[in-house]
Amino acid sequence: MNRVIIIFLLLGLARISWAEIPLTQLYGLREVTALEQLISQEQNAKNTPDEQKRLGIAWHNLAVLEQSGAAQKAYDILKPLAKILPKDYEVLAYLGSAQTMVGRDSWNPISKISDVNKGIAQLDQAVSKAEDNYVIRLVRINNSMALPGFLGRGGKVKPDLEYLLNLYKHVEAPIENRAEVYFKMGQVLVKEDKNEEAKTYFKQAIETAPSSEWAKQAKEALND
Repeated sequence: MNRVIIIFLLLGLARISWAEIPLTQLYGLREVTALEQLISQEQNAKNTPDEQKRLGIAWHNLAVLEQSGAAQKAYDILKPLAKILPKDYEVLAYLGSAQTMVGRDSWNPISKISDVNKGIAQLDQAVSKAEDNYVIRLVRINNSMALPGFLGRGGKVKPDLEYLLNLYKHVEAPIENRAEVYFKMGQVLVKEDKNEEAKTYFKQAIETAPSSEWAKQAKEALND
């Protein structure tokens, strides 16, 4: 069963607490209803740095899904948290990504550029401080892929994917994260007109996590 469905069922049937949901699941959660239900539980949660981190990530993921006001909510939570946890580079990475999305949503062209540039700098700092953290790399990969091409962030994507492919030979990571990397490497190779090589990565995404969203998208890519 897809992990998003599992989380959704747990939320609906058991009303579990934030602390019982592994961060490894929350990192990749991209389902509006499940994220909104998680956020709604915040009023009953303890106001600890861990709870704030989870809340900030949940709002960040809603912002990725372009939910109105979510980017600013994520930024407002993660900005002070980064000062409380200066060595938690995952917080810094999510803060940087949230700030680029605040810029994305801004109507003011000056603040838009400023927010995006500040966010990019924070993301790069997080990666430089924690090179082998696959979560941080994935945040930067997704952010780089989402930003407009004229910002020049596309050049970060393939090296980051290659870094993770090598890293995964030596460290454990959730199968969904691995499948995401395979799928996105396939996307990059399609853009480079390396279609046969891309198919290999799409197939790896399917084999690695058959019930994941990445496997579903990889199957669609293979059928195009």
